[in-house]
Parts: sequence; C-alpha cells; structure tokens
Amino acid sequence: MRKLYSIGLIRGLLWQIFGTAIGVGILTGLRVLLRLPAWKGESAAVFGALIGCLFFLYGIGAVDDWIKVAAGKEVIEPDESSWGRERYFGVSYDHKVIGIQYLVLSLVLMIVGGSFALTFRTELANTGLQFLTLMEYNTLMSLHGMVMIIGILV
Repeated sequence: MRKLYSIGLIRGLLWQIFGTAIGVGILTGLRVLLRLPAWKGESAAVFGALIGCLFFLYGIGAVDDWIKVAAGKEVIEPDESSWGRERYFGVSYDHKVIGIQYLVLSLVLMIVGGSFALTFRTELANTGLQFLTLMEYNTLMSLHGMVMIIGILV
C-alpha cells in the first residue's frame, strides 16, 4: 500500500475524495446555520467538487513549491532521473514527461467525448427516444461539445 500511495495520481485521488466530503460537509453546515433546508444535492455536489479539486492539486504535489515559498523555505528541484513509470502519474518538471501527460489527457478526452457522441447518435438512429430522456440527451450533447473543445485546445 505504501508503494501505491507514493504514486501522485493515486494520492491525489484519495485527497480529492477527502476534500469532496469536506466540501459537502461545509456547505451542508452553512445551510443549517442559515436555517435553510439542510440538503440541496446539486449545490453540495458542485461545492464539494470544487473543494475536492483543490485537495487533488495538494495531493498530487502541484502546490508543494508554493507552500514552501510561502513558508520561507528553499525550493529544490527534484532529481527525476531515477524515477520509473511513476513520474508520469504525478507532478513533473521534465518537458518530455509533461508532453506525454498532455498527449494521454487529450486522448482520454477524445475517448470520453467520442463515447458521448456515439451514445446520442445511437439515440438518433430511430425516431423518438429509445433509452435516453430529453434531459439526458441535451446533457450528453452539451458535454460532448465541451469535452471535445477542451480536448482539442489541450
């Protein structure tokens, strides 16, 4: 388990789960303090995801240098020559590793956006709605557009 936790991506995902739970708890607590209905699922999920993203960045080590500078400590560039495949799953300063990370991210986004396109085009094969509701269809159409644009821009 220690070896698995040392991979930045795994550590970041664990921190994201923890941060999302904290964000949902903070929003629910604020709603209780303001005497509003305690649970509002959509706003809790959005706020929790926002806090979870910040915790993810902390978990993978993307803000470690900023924290060191804020604390007045010296920032030392790590030696990445001895790392194996783990350096591709975390924060790296090597331009070749960053390029491969961008390539993999854009391919993953193309696969996700393409699966959205296949889903709503399958829905359009026959007249009427077969397996999606109108809201799901519109959501997939919008997500497809956003994911594909982000994938191309990356």
